[in-house]
Amino acid sequence: MIAFKVSGTFVMLMGIVVGSMATYSSKTWEGLGVSVVDDAVVTTGIVIGINKKAFYRSPMIRFKAKNGRYYQFLSQFDRNKDFFKLKRGDKVEIIYEKKNPRKAQENTFWGRYGPRVIPGGFGAIIFLIGLFVFTRGKK
Repeated sequence: MIAFKVSGTFVMLMGIVVGSMATYSSKTWEGLGVSVVDDAVVTTGIVIGINKKAFYRSPMIRFKAKNGRYYQFLSQFDRNKDFFKLKRGDKVEIIYEKKNPRKAQENTFWGRYGPRVIPGGFGAIIFLIGLFVFTRGKK
C-alpha cells in the first residue's frame, strides 16, 4: 500500500475549489437532474400524486402558469416518510421559471437553495479540516 501525507494547505485549497465550484455551478446540478430556478414566478400548485420509494416520498404537483397552460412535475427532493405530511389535494407553494414553466420546484428553502448550499457546506467542511491539519503542523 502506498502511503502519502496530505498537507493542510492542499486540503484547504481543495475545500475552497470544490465548495466554490459546486456552489455556483447550477449547470452541474442540472446535469444530475436537479433544476435550479433562477428567474422565478411564485404560484400555488396542487398535489396530484405521491411517489413512494422505500423510505422516501415526493409529491407530484400540478400548477397553472401565467401563460394559461397546466404543468406538472415530480418534486426533486425526497423526504423521509416519517416527515412527509402531504396528501393528494393539498396546496403547496411552488416556483417556476418565467420563460420555461416546465422548470418548476417547491418553494422551500431546501428546494430553492439546497443545490447550492449542500455542496458549499461540504466544501466548507473540507476547508475546515484542511485548516485544522494546517494549523496542527505549525507547532
